[in-house]
Amino acid sequence: MIEADRVWLAAVIDCEGTICLGKSARKSKRADGSVVRYVTYTAIIHLTNTYRPMLERAALLMGTHEAVQRRGSRLGRKPVYSVFLRDRKRLLDVLIEIEPHLMEKRELAQRLIDWLRWFDANRSPERGKCAWKYRRETRAEYDEQAEHVRAVMSRRKAA
Repeated sequence: MIEADRVWLAAVIDCEGTICLGKSARKSKRADGSVVRYVTYTAIIHLTNTYRPMLERAALLMGTHEAVQRRGSRLGRKPVYSVFLRDRKRLLDVLIEIEPHLMEKRELAQRLIDWLRWFDANRSPERGKCAWKYRRETRAEYDEQAEHVRAVMSRRKAA
């Protein structure tokens, strides 16, 4: 990505976008039949606007394969379009490139970059799974790291 594109994308995300770490509850069955409940986190960049060409350019720059989608709109209103980037590796690359140019969302981007790097460093080599699913001490650190990011998100909402 050239410098002008980095600055443009950072401005669009700062003004029209959301950088967040979503939290969801999951459960899975073990081999012995018992059910394990745990929380997972998903890093996301989400852009919404009524001007589709702008979002198509953002999707191209972010390298997301998810199409710009039209959400339901009411009669007489402009259609609204959205772009999501959920791929961890690509999201990390995009955040690293645009972080110096962000203003309002810089601290959140920095925390999310740290969390994504920590997450990748703690992946278990076997089966491509995350180590925190298998090691209790890593799981506690995983939750703690995620809550640091979510605390920044909460402070931004309150301001």
